[in-house]
Amino acid sequence: DGIIMKEMFAAILDKDEQIIKVYKPNKKRSITINMIVLGLFNIIMGGGLLVLSLLGFLGKITVIEDGVDDTRAFAITMLVLALIFFLGFFIALLVQVVTYRKTYYAFSNKRILIRTGFIGVDFTVLEMKLIGTTSIKVGVFDKFVRPNTGTIRFGSNATPVTGQNNMAGGLTFKNIDNAYDT
Repeated sequence: DGIIMKEMFAAILDKDEQIIKVYKPNKKRSITINMIVLGLFNIIMGGGLLVLSLLGFLGKITVIEDGVDDTRAFAITMLVLALIFFLGFFIALLVQVVTYRKTYYAFSNKRILIRTGFIGVDFTVLEMKLIGTTSIKVGVFDKFVRPNTGTIRFGSNATPVTGQNNMAGGLTFKNIDNAYDT
């Protein structure tokens, strides 16, 4: 399994470069918890719009503008918006799953490497000798997952780690098990 994971980076390695370690993001943290949060948002927003739509169709609320009854148009609009929220959730789920399957992090004897993508495969690299800053963050949702996960950011002069808690910018290993140990 480790050899197959290392081969995923073979296309971009220098001749004298060797992969030392490959990491896969924690699946529970990468997909499940993100989808629960997004799902709750969509259920609340989409569900609220669906309720407004049903109330309009059942005649429990009326919308009258300039003396014209716009209740049916209102109900249809709320229904379409609710469906957009629900469809958006399923599209986001698809993107999360496909991206997760393609995401791997590695470090070699020369560079930090990130492999990810949705349609194709994308690589991002940072030379080890250019790393000037490393930040680790373990957030609230990371604490729900066992083993605890976290985010590691590597920064250089070209890609600095900035922002609140030094967690903006740089190259990111997201949802890594035992981030402090890693």
